[in-house]
Amino acid sequence: MKELGGWMPAGAAAEQLGVSRTQIHRLVDSGHLEGERPGRELFVSATSVQHRAQVVRPRAGQPLSPRMAWAVLTFASGRSPSWISPSEKVRVRKYVKAPLAQWPSRLARRAEIHRARLLPHILKGLRSTPEVARGGADAAVDHGSLLIGSEASEFYISAAVLADLKDTKGIRWNSPETEANVILRVVPPTLSAATIAEVLGQPLAPLAAAAADLLDRGDDRSVSAASALLKSVRLP
Repeated sequence: MKELGGWMPAGAAAEQLGVSRTQIHRLVDSGHLEGERPGRELFVSATSVQHRAQVVRPRAGQPLSPRMAWAVLTFASGRSPSWISPSEKVRVRKYVKAPLAQWPSRLARRAEIHRARLLPHILKGLRSTPEVARGGADAAVDHGSLLIGSEASEFYISAAVLADLKDTKGIRWNSPETEANVILRVVPPTLSAATIAEVLGQPLAPLAAAAADLLDRGDDRSVSAASALLKSVRLP
């Protein structure tokens, strides 16, 4: 079946990525693919399928668990994660030294992604909400990157904050990437309190998390900026 207006059926997306339809549904539900359900059938953005095929899927290695993903990001930000064992720390060091091309795949489970369009007053309030940390290009700039910020604001948030936002009027959920003005990365609630505090305890996400957000984009400028940012860190 042909793509229609930039969208393709879930079956076509599954065939292109070499996965099952069930996996396509999971990727859409977790925000790693952009999908729409105009009726009973799921359609997937051809752009997001292409991005996953070219940037995420070809890279070696299975995704790390959320716990280990955040251990890697904490270590790469110059701090020692308190929630891992000495043997796990050896693995973390190995992952940090791996090629950055592996990061989009390795760290995909660090958060669940939601794209939305927020009214200005809601967006302003979100910036000062507890358990919300700015990520993406804006955070990278505050960490010292020379990259120009993106049009969409990016935040790491807790599951509780997401629940509150779901009850808030004036938010258009599952907005197409071209219309969304906010990317929300929801930190898994199964993480330990120490891990969540490391991620959301400050208004700014850890440096390596901002770099990972840039690497997820896959364009040369973002990848170069992420690399420069990570090289500025003195590892523990």
